[in-house]
Amino acid sequence: MPNVNLPRSTYYYQPKPATAALCDADLAHLIEDIHDVFPGYGYRRITLELRARGHLVNHKRVARIMREHEVCGHHRRRFKPVAGSEIDIAVFPNHYQNIIPTKPDRV
Repeated sequence: MPNVNLPRSTYYYQPKPATAALCDADLAHLIEDIHDVFPGYGYRRITLELRARGHLVNHKRVARIMREHEVCGHHRRRFKPVAGSEIDIAVFPNHYQNIIPTKPDRV
């Protein structure tokens, strides 16, 4: 290596291939495609899926596009036993439904 007043990091620098930037419409189409396959994914997992497919996208941009196009992950509903179902779990009535306690720790 000849003696040139150049930092070693500059000498050995190898540029990475530039990726084409996606416009918001193309990115929204990709997000909707991912959401069709994985309906429970939110913006974090969709960002990771986009990166796995080779698109370098910021999570804040993905969240903004999902908000604008009203794409949101489906949440699982909590299990609630229904009285009279075949599940053998006791369901107790709520006796304090319309009662307002007068002092703390009275219910």
